[in-house]
Amino acid sequence: MLDLRDDGVVIRLGERGDVAGVLELWGLARSEHAVTLDLAEDVERLADDGALHVAERGGQLLGALIAAWDEIGRASWRQRV
Repeated sequence: MLDLRDDGVVIRLGERGDVAGVLELWGLARSEHAVTLDLAEDVERLADDGALHVAERGGQLLGALIAAWDEIGRASWRQRV
C-alpha cells in the first residue's frame, strides 16, 4: 500500500469489495466507442489475482489500474480512470 500522506491518497490492491465502485467509475469514464463490456465477475477475478489496484481518498475511489503479465512473463498494463 502506498500512502501519499500530503493529500490523503492511498494506492492499494483492489478487493472484491471494490468491484461495484470500480464498475461505477469505469462507467463514468467509458468512451461512447467502447465495445467490451465490464462485468463484475471479470473485475472480481482481477481482484482475486492481485491485478487490480485502486486509489482512494477518505474512502472515495479516485481511480483504478489493472496490472498484469502475459504468459511469457512480459509486464503489461492498462489504465482506467
